[in-house]
Amino acid sequence: MHFLRRFQNRSLLGIQFTAPVLTLLFAMIYGGENVNDIGVALLDQDRSNLSGTLSRMAEATPALSINYRTESQAEIINLFQEGKINGAIVIPHNFEKDIKSSKQTNVGILLNSANLITSNYIYNDAVKTVKTLGAGILINKYQSAGIQKEIAKRLIQPVITDTAPLYNPGYSYLQYLVLPLTLFLHFMGIMLSAAGTISAGELKNAGHKEIIEMFFMQAAGNLVSITVSLLIILPLFNLKIATSSPEILIVFILFIIVSQLIGFGIAVNSSSKMMATEIVLFYITPAFIFSGVTFPLWAMPGVFQYYAEIIPYTHLLSVYLKIHIMGAGMDEVMTEINKLLLGGVIGITAILLRCNCLKSLFETLKHRKSNA
Repeated sequence: MHFLRRFQNRSLLGIQFTAPVLTLLFAMIYGGENVNDIGVALLDQDRSNLSGTLSRMAEATPALSINYRTESQAEIINLFQEGKINGAIVIPHNFEKDIKSSKQTNVGILLNSANLITSNYIYNDAVKTVKTLGAGILINKYQSAGIQKEIAKRLIQPVITDTAPLYNPGYSYLQYLVLPLTLFLHFMGIMLSAAGTISAGELKNAGHKEIIEMFFMQAAGNLVSITVSLLIILPLFNLKIATSSPEILIVFILFIIVSQLIGFGIAVNSSSKMMATEIVLFYITPAFIFSGVTFPLWAMPGVFQYYAEIIPYTHLLSVYLKIHIMGAGMDEVMTEINKLLLGGVIGITAILLRCNCLKSLFETLKHRKSNA
């Protein structure tokens, strides 16, 4: 079989079947799910009982780990520049005295905002700690004035905010990033293997039967590769997809077919496999950025939003987030599925306009009709 000889190309096999291994390695990076015990410094200029209470409360939070107790702000800056800390808490002089005198005091929170993730974790836990301490101080003052504790709580916080994270409530990186990374690696593999399968010159001598055979054999290989990755990742890291298997399988098959059609369309309109590979790399390299995982797609300039629309991975990821994270059904993802189908139509059109397989198909049908 001509295609099987072509499929023995080691580079294509490497592209398809190293994806599960790479997926496992990337998944292990996010095995901890959350970012905890971030190194921070403490500058306690008051050294009072109340400042000690604040430092112990900060140390007890999940995100903060007080690794350094400094003597000056200059020392804190040095620790930042040496990469030893990501944040710092500064308790001012007369901290306890001012509070007991009913004077307002300020606790400084210094953040390394060069890393948005760690700085947000530090900020949230540090601010929560300071607010909790402040509320406790006021409750004690109200109680000393003869006001009951529950009434004091209502006086301090007359409006309570009920926050309910509906999707991924644990803010787990494992839940949010591992499967998108897995699918992105396979998207790259599908596109690169499609680009390296056939060139424009070879396509001229290929019949429609051989091209269809070539396409579906490669699709089967890609489906096996994705399935192997999921069978490894899902149970190993206790990830679950909140929908039935047939539904998600249909989406994956559609994604593979559409991605291959676009890859084949690029390949047959390129003068060589090398050029096809270069075009595909240019096309898929920004796919993860334009998917909306790292930065909201709607906040990007319009030209990038339009570019994201022509990448199948963008729509697959939207389907994944709705189905896996939100528990949506197929009805809620029909917009993305229709966009994938449109991408498939564009890929088919690019192939048919270039190759002689359509002419070969018409000749075969005409021959069968004349024989009949």
